[in-house]
Amino acid sequence: MPKHPARSKSSDDSAQGEWSLKWVALGLMILVGALCWSLAASSYAHHVEGWRSGGLEESIERGEFDPGDRVSTRGGGAKVARTATVAFVDFLANAVKQIPNIHRVLWHAVTTSWWVLIMFLVLESLASLFWWKARGFEQQLADEERRRWQRIRNV
Repeated sequence: MPKHPARSKSSDDSAQGEWSLKWVALGLMILVGALCWSLAASSYAHHVEGWRSGGLEESIERGEFDPGDRVSTRGGGAKVARTATVAFVDFLANAVKQIPNIHRVLWHAVTTSWWVLIMFLVLESLASLFWWKARGFEQQLADEERRRWQRIRNV
């Protein structure tokens, strides 16, 4: 009779698999929350504090963008990548900078940027649905494996 680790699976092994799914779902939910916070903070900073309100003209003055450059010219792609990197780092830094203004950012999100709240609820619901479906799928696979090993043992 073959000995297989799946036959003598302890409760710790199944709990370990369940915890890994919980950690993935939790990480996904934290990532969604961070993204939505960053969007709400940037909306607040743009509308209330005037953050990055200069647009293209301000980027040209700072030397981040030259309207005469084309992306297809030599080095144009690097300039676009550098500008995108600077903007992304600024986006993340603003999200951290706005943490002390959490009450104002949330109020701004509720009153004017309600799309951020809707997006947060939808994405968090999708992450919860992913965890629920993945947990059910994992249990289904474990049940099939258990039945398969019971058939082998009974032969």
